[in-house]
Amino acid sequence: FRNMHTIKGNARTYGLLNLTNVVHEAEQAYDTLRNDPEAVWDEAALLTQLALVEESVNAYAHINEVKLGRKGPGRRGGVDKFLMIQKDHVQDALKLLEGLDEATPADLRGAIAKVRTSLRLIGTEKVEDVLAGVVESLPSLAKELGNGSIYMRTDIMDEASIERAVEAAVNLGPLRAAVVVHGGPRAPGSTGPARVVNRQGVRLPLDQFAHTVNVYLNSAFAVTSIAAEAMAKNEPLASDQRGVIINTASIAGYEGQAGQAAYSAAKGGIIGMTLTIARDLAPIGIRAVSIAPGTFLTLAYSSVMTDEQAQAKWGPMVPNPHRMGDPDEYGILAAHIVANDFLNGTTIRLDGAQRF
Repeated sequence: FRNMHTIKGNARTYGLLNLTNVVHEAEQAYDTLRNDPEAVWDEAALLTQLALVEESVNAYAHINEVKLGRKGPGRRGGVDKFLMIQKDHVQDALKLLEGLDEATPADLRGAIAKVRTSLRLIGTEKVEDVLAGVVESLPSLAKELGNGSIYMRTDIMDEASIERAVEAAVNLGPLRAAVVVHGGPRAPGSTGPARVVNRQGVRLPLDQFAHTVNVYLNSAFAVTSIAAEAMAKNEPLASDQRGVIINTASIAGYEGQAGQAAYSAAKGGIIGMTLTIARDLAPIGIRAVSIAPGTFLTLAYSSVMTDEQAQAKWGPMVPNPHRMGDPDEYGILAAHIVANDFLNGTTIRLDGAQRF
């Protein structure tokens, strides 16, 4: 049971949802035996579940070691291609950055120089260089995972790139559903959420505000319009429907927190345009619905802390259930929206009754 729990925790941390689900079944079987005195010991069933777990672990190991080149014959480059950083180095770099909101220009320049020197000493590479091998392998990885999916590297800020992705989807068959769940880069010079006027009395630059709106609102509209154009060419189903487009808003679009003016404007724009888009596309049988998630355990959190740390920090803010949202729960709602033709022109909150 402890082994199953550990494997599932690690699988969830790295977003390996299929492995998470397989291990969950085995974990629950052992948990029942542990807690229910009347549970029946079925050795054959338990061994079958363990075999499924082993098969799933081996499949992911094969992808990791051979397809992604992290070990074995498929490895790209030598040992110097990879980097392991001691936690102390990261903590030292973070300490140098603390308090910079109130730093003088001279202090700021000095801190930047120290961080740059520290990073060079531990041998860091550019993110794009480190990830290049992984990104190149994604098309074959999608094929390896099966179910007919393909991977299309897409720049959400580039209409031509979005058009190529939609074209690739159309080539697989009629495009009936588009779900927009992208993230995007911070504005150049931005360090994260920022108040309209900060504690030093400096206003938020318009270019940073506009960048956030461009990433989260304008690009969502671009995907919506390009996907709708493709869907309009579909033959209608028996229900006279040609497709559905699901955008991702946020509860910050309703009640944004301090420092979220730009993000709230973008997500509020998605909420505001959902009904209008649904009305625009109604004559051609295309629906438009948006989902406004609360705090979900996504890569934005799991890339900087463990699942347990994220849940301990953010979970208590959710009334019920008392935890962060699971990406699978977003997927379940999106699948229902696709299946339910009468859902249209609305934004659905998915937040466990959380209010910012």
